[in-house]
Amino acid sequence: MRSLFYSFLLVLFASSLYGQFKKGDVEFSFMATIDKHSERTENYPFNVSIDPVTVFYLSLNPAYYIIDGLSVEPEFSIFANSNSKPATSLIGNVSYTYKAESSPLAVYARAGYGFSNGYYYPAVRGVAYRISSRFDVGILNAGAGVKFLFGTSAVIRAEVNYKEQSSEQEYYAYSASNPYGTKKKYDQILEDITLMVGCGLLF
Repeated sequence: MRSLFYSFLLVLFASSLYGQFKKGDVEFSFMATIDKHSERTENYPFNVSIDPVTVFYLSLNPAYYIIDGLSVEPEFSIFANSNSKPATSLIGNVSYTYKAESSPLAVYARAGYGFSNGYYYPAVRGVAYRISSRFDVGILNAGAGVKFLFGTSAVIRAEVNYKEQSSEQEYYAYSASNPYGTKKKYDQILEDITLMVGCGLLF
């Protein structure tokens, strides 16, 4: 997956010569997604149900166009489920936006890397939680979507977003000869694809 991510980033730079969003423009937008997860087991020796969990993800995405079409777009995010403390993340993205002169519709793609103090993974029991006081979860981020412009400044955007989150965890391995256990480490990697929507302004 990392090779696909780096290829995606290369395409962003290679495409920058054909941009329609102008050098020096500033785009300021919010994006969000919300997911409600519940789970139950039926027709089993015993039935199990888990209370619904609401998961939300909200991000602030200021962007500055360094050349026509190509922008630097940091992403500041907060996410949590209804049963946990919120976590935060900071991702540095590079984004490319293309808009035909006569159309209010623009297409864009972005990619970046950042860090978080938690995991966002709604596909598994609405997981979105803080795991540390340190920003030690690495995040690979990639997305593609559309922007719809109203007039010259209002923007509505929708994006299919992919995130790969990874961190180093510890556990103890026990044996008959070592009942106290030996501390070992492993890598935990979570992947998720979500649909995000948002709005903003272009200056």
